[in-house]
Amino acid sequence: MAPPALALWIQASLGAFILDGTPADVCAYPSAVLVRVDVSACSGTLIHPRVVALERSCPDFLPTSPTISFRFGEFTEVPNSSGPIVDVPRDQCTFNDVWGVCVLPEAVEFPIAPIAIGCERALAHRGAELTLVGNGTPVEGGFSVVKRIGTGTVSAVGDGIFVVEGEQLPCTGDGGSPAFVRLSDGSVRTVGIARTGSCRSLATYVDLAEHVDWIEEVTGFDVTPCHDAEGFPEPGPDCHDLYSGPTGDEGTWDELCIGAAAIPNPSVCPGDVTPPSVQIVQPESDVGFDDESATVDIVLDATDLGYGVRDVRLEIGGELLDAEDLDPPYQFELELPLGDWQIRGAARDWAGNVALSDTLVVHVGPVDPGPGVDETGTTTGERGSDDESPVDPGTDDTTTATTGAEPSAEAEDGSPKGCACDVADRDAGWLSLAWLGMLGLGRRRRRRAVDACRT
Repeated sequence: MAPPALALWIQASLGAFILDGTPADVCAYPSAVLVRVDVSACSGTLIHPRVVALERSCPDFLPTSPTISFRFGEFTEVPNSSGPIVDVPRDQCTFNDVWGVCVLPEAVEFPIAPIAIGCERALAHRGAELTLVGNGTPVEGGFSVVKRIGTGTVSAVGDGIFVVEGEQLPCTGDGGSPAFVRLSDGSVRTVGIARTGSCRSLATYVDLAEHVDWIEEVTGFDVTPCHDAEGFPEPGPDCHDLYSGPTGDEGTWDELCIGAAAIPNPSVCPGDVTPPSVQIVQPESDVGFDDESATVDIVLDATDLGYGVRDVRLEIGGELLDAEDLDPPYQFELELPLGDWQIRGAARDWAGNVALSDTLVVHVGPVDPGPGVDETGTTTGERGSDDESPVDPGTDDTTTATTGAEPSAEAEDGSPKGCACDVADRDAGWLSLAWLGMLGLGRRRRRRAVDACRT
């Protein structure tokens, strides 16, 4: 038995202390792995047959070690509960400030749980229950590397991370152990990997869906086989045989978990064929401005009963602008020149369903005079709308669209002219978590600038 001081040091350096969790059956959640760097240990999560995500503190503890070892298995007293050991040169790993990924020399053979993205990630909302898996202590103060299974509830999401509460959480010092969500077709997805924990109240996880572009850039592999990088359904050649959770009859590691349950042809965003609803709530009705240009703030309300709203855009003169707003309240600031502008909101959900709002008409410039007689008897005109006051711009959290087109002008054949637009990113939007007492949640928004060109 290790001396108490040594046992505490080993416990602090090991990952995934799922307190009071249930010991895993052989080959249950095989993508949760134990990571060893010489005498240091932590956890990792297989997110692709050749890619493991892990927290960086464990490799940093012994930065001179040339090899990182990934050990598959449950490490219980049950025979054949220890799987293969895969050694990876450190130069096959890439880390950011907190975590990173390593590329295995060969693909594993058993089913895995890829990253949850799009409609799948939407299932891990606030209040959702996740399955937490890791190798660690059964009770506080104990010591073990047995893989255990627990549960936790999502309490906050933002800034590339999410927070989980519960009684079966990883302890401080854990890193890289996975959090899973189950889909309606029975398959399992990886939502994130553990960063920090307090053993009994809160644990912080990296939200892997927010980092797909970076993972694919540094590894060269598609880690979302059933979706594109934005999260929309796009089943590829690897969108099959995805892990569906433990059954108690997965086989053994001698057989490389040949019986691990898998969904042969997983459904992608199953059951959601209903488009979202969207309406323009500001301005409340058609509006006019006498100036040669006008700034108009457009506010929209959009909801979806399925997997949620993915983005909201504006359609102007029949052309869909590239500028998007991802978070409510959905706001756009338009710079409009002379003309009559027909504006609609367009909302898209995570299943790819699209809905359009009713049309808002904005007139900019003098209105053609209609018949009328002033006090001298001279024929004059009356303005069709006397609402010349600009709309309250509201908050600064807006998406800005500037257009130089004239969609109300007519082409030679009498049809309205359109408007083609290019997008230039300004500040990327994000949700930021701030610790105030236990936890506070703040938000910052995305701004887009759109320059439209004449067609």
